[in-house]
Amino acid sequence: MLLLEMKRRLCTKYVLFSLLGIIIITIGLNLIIVSDQKDISLSLQEEAIYEGDIKEENLLLALKKVRDEKSEDFRYKSQVLIISGLVNNYPGVLYTEDRIEDYPDEYAAEFYQCWRNKFEFLIENKLPIEEQKTALDKLNEVKTPFVRYPGYYLYYTALDNIQVIFIIILFLVTFFASGTYSESFEDGSMEIIKTTKAYKKNMLIRILPVILYGILLTLIATFVTIGMTSSVIGFKALKSSFKMISLFSFLLETSL
Repeated sequence: MLLLEMKRRLCTKYVLFSLLGIIIITIGLNLIIVSDQKDISLSLQEEAIYEGDIKEENLLLALKKVRDEKSEDFRYKSQVLIISGLVNNYPGVLYTEDRIEDYPDEYAAEFYQCWRNKFEFLIENKLPIEEQKTALDKLNEVKTPFVRYPGYYLYYTALDNIQVIFIIILFLVTFFASGTYSESFEDGSMEIIKTTKAYKKNMLIRILPVILYGILLTLIATFVTIGMTSSVIGFKALKSSFKMISLFSFLLETSL
């Protein structure tokens, strides 16, 4: 009975076209990442000079090159972007400079202490008192130096793409589920099922195709996105320390 219900609900034009639609939409959105592959490859080669541990001496050198010597070399600018993340995430909190030219040497030479100071300030001023101790304990558990590999920021774009696709999937699954139940109510089968002893089992059989459909769409969107992104920058970028910016982000953003 389960196989028959699966076949009846999933072997339809709606399912086929929606699967193809998700594949096309996913590929289209992720072409933003792979379209300039030549330029990306060049940028990744320049960034690779400083891959691995984020060292304060490298940050200071890069800051001086960009701020004082106006260097356009991407290997230096990519390092300065790390300092910009320190300033611009939760803007107006502790560090308020709008221009790189205004960044003091301290932000690079004492980057990790500045990072810690900012999060301690956020914890003490934005979180409820009862949550502060737990947050500070978690902060103290973070290991430094942070690690960064070329192209890690492209996974942010990929994540944004997946979020958009998931919203589309939500609508598709909702429409698919509504079709399942509307048919049951229209033909009266729902009332019949409710009177049977195997009511829960029969309802589960009706629901499983919807669940499988949603999982299938999600897997397609996820694997296509990861596949296209990794084809350009590989998986090494995922080793980057996202905690340097995102630590407590959800908790803090809900309090800000």
